[in-house]
Amino acid sequence: MAQATSPMEREALYDEDSTVDYESKDGRDASEYQLRWINVMNKGNYNCSENYNRVEVLLLRWDDTCDDMTTRHEVGQLKNVFEKEFNWHTELHCLNNKIEGRLQLQINAIVAAWVNKYSKPNTLLVVYYAGHGRPGTAFGQLELMGVRRQSSPNDNKPKRLNSIVWNKTEELLKPAEADVLEIFDCCYAGTVGLARGIDRRFEYLAATTAMGTSPVPGPDSFTTALIWALRKLKQCKAGGRFTTDELVREIKHQAPNFPEDQKPVLSDRDYGNRAGRIILSPLSSEDLNGKASPVEEVVVDLKKRHCMTLHLDFAEKPSFDTVEKFGEELNNIFERRAFGVHRVRLGGVKQSLVVQAVDRMRKLRHKRKQSESQNRLRAPGLDLPTPSPSRQLTPQFRPLMTKSELTSQSSDPTSIVVQSRLDFPALEMPDPTPKKKRRRIDRE
Repeated sequence: MAQATSPMEREALYDEDSTVDYESKDGRDASEYQLRWINVMNKGNYNCSENYNRVEVLLLRWDDTCDDMTTRHEVGQLKNVFEKEFNWHTELHCLNNKIEGRLQLQINAIVAAWVNKYSKPNTLLVVYYAGHGRPGTAFGQLELMGVRRQSSPNDNKPKRLNSIVWNKTEELLKPAEADVLEIFDCCYAGTVGLARGIDRRFEYLAATTAMGTSPVPGPDSFTTALIWALRKLKQCKAGGRFTTDELVREIKHQAPNFPEDQKPVLSDRDYGNRAGRIILSPLSSEDLNGKASPVEEVVVDLKKRHCMTLHLDFAEKPSFDTVEKFGEELNNIFERRAFGVHRVRLGGVKQSLVVQAVDRMRKLRHKRKQSESQNRLRAPGLDLPTPSPSRQLTPQFRPLMTKSELTSQSSDPTSIVVQSRLDFPALEMPDPTPKKKRRRIDRE
């Protein structure tokens, strides 16, 4: 049986290794490294390309008879952007709780048929949802519904038949051969917990955090910001190619009217993802006309496939040009020698474990000082706003490495493809300057 947790505890539990820190400088650099690496690798002679040959989009909204937010217009706008500006193929399905039978079976049938039809290598599957959302009865569950409450007192249909547990439907996406990107515009979208055992790019873009709300359709909605960001990045990025974390940054910091207190969340659906971020770009006319390239004709036996990982240690962070040059030299080597390399992927450029540990300990001390200062200010009769329930004052500790591992690490500040984790939630201090904000209506 699921144990109840407080809002503060629920929010803390979702801050896991899978969450992408898209606002940090390292996150920005990682996007640039990945884009440059792929541009270089596409010039080589490999059996598999980093570019998608097909992008299939499944749009889910509620039927007008059970949609109290009227998402039809906004979802239609997004559909036109995907089809006309990105040349992606879309399917729109309207969920209806008036139809006899369980909604869960209805959406499961839709997703299963769609995955079975379009799941192929070198394909990206995009699932978009607009509507209401709420935390489920179990930890990590997200329930979807078209209306907040029952339509009338005479509606005796059990609540479980008027809502959908998305985690159950998401299981149907796991066996797909294609990469998957989920985009959910609903309240509490960040509630979704981790999905285990996925060996490919599988990302989840939530309109807000686990305990956050999202505005209804309008100029300040997440979907409106998503449409604006897609168009902007297509115009300003070379070849219209950009990563998912670049998309989230554009939504959060550049999109007009997007609420300052709303924070979209981008996460991997499994721990230990080393495939990099999903890259979005418009498809060419050759892709639309179905002109198959030699890449598509190569069939790889998944049982025989192997992966070799190389860790390259640098004395300092390598420049973008250095990474590009390294990729070009690899192309030359693999063209001269028949090593049977199927594809070369960049796992990332990160600081060594020692440097990461020192940096996080410094931040931890800073957080403790902030917490102590805040506690000293709380005297009797002093009325101060309390920190947001979405943050904890007590840091969360996760072991970085054993003592033997720590001592065996070199002092090199930069290495490739390493990971560690120590989380400490940020403390939100009250802003003394009052800000005028226009009235916001949430989907909650």
